[in-house]
Amino acid sequence: MPKTLMSLLTLREFRGYDASLLVLWDVPVLNQCRDRLPAHSDLQGAYPRYITLQLMVLLVQRILSQPSQHKDLAQTLLSLMSELLRVNLTKKMNSMQLDYCETHRKKVYIWNALLMLSPLMTPPVLALLPDQETFLSQFMASLNQVMQIHSLPSIRQYVDMFSIKVIRDFPAFHLSFLQQSLQNHEKLKANYAISLVFLCGYLMCESPLLGQGLFDKVVVFTTSHIAYLRSVSQYFCYLYLSRHESQRDRQPFFQALHLYLAQNKESISLRQKY
Repeated sequence: MPKTLMSLLTLREFRGYDASLLVLWDVPVLNQCRDRLPAHSDLQGAYPRYITLQLMVLLVQRILSQPSQHKDLAQTLLSLMSELLRVNLTKKMNSMQLDYCETHRKKVYIWNALLMLSPLMTPPVLALLPDQETFLSQFMASLNQVMQIHSLPSIRQYVDMFSIKVIRDFPAFHLSFLQQSLQNHEKLKANYAISLVFLCGYLMCESPLLGQGLFDKVVVFTTSHIAYLRSVSQYFCYLYLSRHESQRDRQPFFQALHLYLAQNKESISLRQKY
């Protein structure tokens, strides 16, 4: 099943709707959906992937409604998630990328599927695995490697959204990972640093307790020479200090920083621009 789903999810586009259906004659359940589409529907060759993603959404909803009754299905889809993530680490997927080239399109398809499957990364579903801790550790190790790959912005946005969805239900597990990753901040590549700051910023604003251990790691990027990284870190630091007055009052430095970010023209301009 995982191999069949992966082949459908990464299927190359065809120009016409009818041509795209030629590959589906041995997948009756997908072809049955054809009759349910409105008349004259034309998905520009994306029909196989569209229907596959819709089926995956239904499967995910079924698992989330009654996890214990769909143990085998949950394990299969979690295995598919892990495999889709590892595909990003292959040499072919990391060759020189251009917008709309075949490799780029395939990566977009893969991340579409990963985002559809991401709701499964919750404690009740992972509890169905034989070894939850091992799976989570290996999964995060792969995700960490993917985050370090220099990707086009169209791919990077998917990586960041997926990462936030994953850490949302396991913040304590990822806290040490984020703190360690930001230890040598001066050696981090820009795209990796931006993703880490996004993740830390999300946790900071969601949980003031976790934010105490991450704020010091994020604030160093407020003076970065990279405008986008500087604006992201300034945005989250300003948001964190604005929401949590108790943390702002801990030290005079935090009060001064909040006042500076609130009034500084460049900081305001960057927050409005990005």
